[in-house]
Amino acid sequence: MSPKQTPQQAQQAQQAQQAQQAQQAQQTPEQAQQAQQAQAHHQSKAPQLMTGSDASRIQDTQAKAGGDMGPGGFAHRAAAAGEKNDQARAAKGDGQAKK
Repeated sequence: MSPKQTPQQAQQAQQAQQAQQAQQAQQTPEQAQQAQQAQAHHQSKAPQLMTGSDASRIQDTQAKAGGDMGPGGFAHRAAAAGEKNDQARAAKGDGQAKK
């Protein structure tokens, strides 16, 4: 258990690890290799932050599909995240801020 985990979180992590080990025991060698490759690929990619242009595409798609455009909707949350991240990039001065 890490210092920041509650006992319940530690138990859940242990159960997840045990379930993964049980699943791996039932895999063929080819399946196990594919799973390892997929996991390594997933871990090697740095997370990409939402940009303003990403949010714009989401809003456009949601509007065309008749999605929730209100303040609680996904498009609104995406726009807020994009704006926040663009402002952080601009303040950091990395030149990647998109408008």
